[in-house]
Amino acid sequence: EATGDVAGALADFDAALAVDPDSQEARYNRGRTRQLAGDRAGAIADYDAALALRPRWVAALCNRGMVKAESGDPAGAIADYDAALAVDPGYTAVFLNRGNARQALGDWAGAITDYDAAVAAEPGRALVFVNRGNAKQRAGDFRAAIADYDAALAIEPRDPRSLDYRGRAKQAAGDLAGAVADFDRAIDCGPDSGEAHMNRGL
Repeated sequence: EATGDVAGALADFDAALAVDPDSQEARYNRGRTRQLAGDRAGAIADYDAALALRPRWVAALCNRGMVKAESGDPAGAIADYDAALAVDPGYTAVFLNRGNARQALGDWAGAITDYDAAVAAEPGRALVFVNRGNAKQRAGDFRAAIADYDAALAIEPRDPRSLDYRGRAKQAAGDLAGAVADFDRAIDCGPDSGEAHMNRGL
């Protein structure tokens, strides 16, 4: 897998499982390889098998949750993230992913709570501020959303997505001049940003 030979890695894990069908590591690693290769159903099946052998395996729960989220099952993802946190409440990497899944279900308050925890754990990561800003914007709290985009842009000043999102929030808050300025800058930082072009034209 480390060399990019997915087929070879899968063949090795298949061979290992032929010798020892109860190998937790082989089940987990084949699931991870399938996940990286985009085989979501296969990845979930392997994580299911790994968790049947070791039910409190936090990494397997989190990875299965991510695959479920990617497969359009945010509720199933949340169940896995909840189970991971029940085992290890300090596993802070879960909060961003659970926030994303809650946001997919329209649970803005729950998503914001998870993003608060993610921000506390990773205050230097722009993405957690962007995602929290998106949840606040969808909840109608445009000023708070702008503050989060400001924080994200303090970390990554030329991120066109953050600029575009902040422009939308300013537009919704009635600051049209500020919105246009952000859309202009988003286009400057990412000329292929179709969203920024479209939003500036609105």
